[in-house]
Amino acid sequence: MWLARLTLTTFTVLILTCPDLAMASPNSHLPEVATPSNIVTPPRALPSAPPPQGAGTAHATNTSSAASAGANTAANAGGVTGTSAGALESAPSVPSPTMTAETIAQTESETTSDNSWRGRAISAGILGSIHTAIYTWTYFAWYRPRAKTEELIFLDEGWFGPTTYAGGADKLGHFFANYAFTRGTVSLLEAGGWSRRQSMAASTALTLAFFTVIEFKDGYHEGFGFSQQDMVANLAGVGVGALMTEWEALDRAIDIRIQYFPTQEFVDQLVNDGVVDAAEDYSGQAFVVAHHLGSIGPLRRSDYFGWTRYLDVVAGYRAVNYKPTPTEPGNPRQQELYFGLTLNMQEIFNTWSRSTRRKSPTWSKVLGTTGSFFEYFQVPFTTLKLVDFDRDNGELPLEMESAGLRR
Repeated sequence: MWLARLTLTTFTVLILTCPDLAMASPNSHLPEVATPSNIVTPPRALPSAPPPQGAGTAHATNTSSAASAGANTAANAGGVTGTSAGALESAPSVPSPTMTAETIAQTESETTSDNSWRGRAISAGILGSIHTAIYTWTYFAWYRPRAKTEELIFLDEGWFGPTTYAGGADKLGHFFANYAFTRGTVSLLEAGGWSRRQSMAASTALTLAFFTVIEFKDGYHEGFGFSQQDMVANLAGVGVGALMTEWEALDRAIDIRIQYFPTQEFVDQLVNDGVVDAAEDYSGQAFVVAHHLGSIGPLRRSDYFGWTRYLDVVAGYRAVNYKPTPTEPGNPRQQELYFGLTLNMQEIFNTWSRSTRRKSPTWSKVLGTTGSFFEYFQVPFTTLKLVDFDRDNGELPLEMESAGLRR
């Protein structure tokens, strides 16, 4: 069994760590190379005037002395210490432009290669740490308190039936978890320098492997089981995540999000019993598909309706009073499908980020990163429901309540 709230927390870590993986500029560690602008060329001595007629040997001697003094003066003016022109010969030779270009190219190549491997290692390390942390959490939260079974137990839980375990919210949780993990892993690895093909292959393989292992562990623990519907939802989430990553036009038009606000039942369990499994607080969750009005060209370019880029048309689903079980009577289980309008928080933060890019690049980056988070998280109480369909399924029967997490 997989729960969506844990995935939302993990994906937040992915988003926040990706900007820190930007590799250093290839030129940031280059040694200083001599260039025509920083080479000091010694000045050349001015030619002596021809001796006047009839000056004789004495004048020649004086001219020779003057020339020698001029050479020394010129050498001192050029920054070379010495009393004769021979000192100039000891000055370091100027590298040729060809050799300088070759040195720069070689140094840039070596630095880029070092940064590339460093970025890849960092991103792979972060990804491995996230998987390890989540797997450890599932062991202590779900499996350690429960007895193991000798045989693999299979479950046919159904999908959105009124008497299902969570009214279908758990299946959407599986879908969203795999969707978010697939996209988040690709973003993390690409930020570290891996190619799109490498990132996509690793993301799909690791995501499917991780959630399949979790499902098998469910199958060997009492109260859980290997759910066929869960596996179908896992595969669908990975497939849609890969499709949205590769199809940029679709990604610009549509978001898939989760909305969460803790219920009072979960808060009471947290305070009184120390239960931290917010992922199973399905009554506080909603799964949302949003279409950006700003992706419609005529609206975006319109002088009168350009503001619609800050609005999304949404369809959402909730299953209320399934899990956690209501503590007070008179709270029937309900399944809700609604359509309406909501704020496009991603576009709001991106616009804010662009407006501060010149004045404060760091703050602009923070705003842009925050906007990316809202591609996956729907802010509670920001949706205006226009059409709402409810199905009242009555209160949970006592025999189902006493059966534990699953029937």
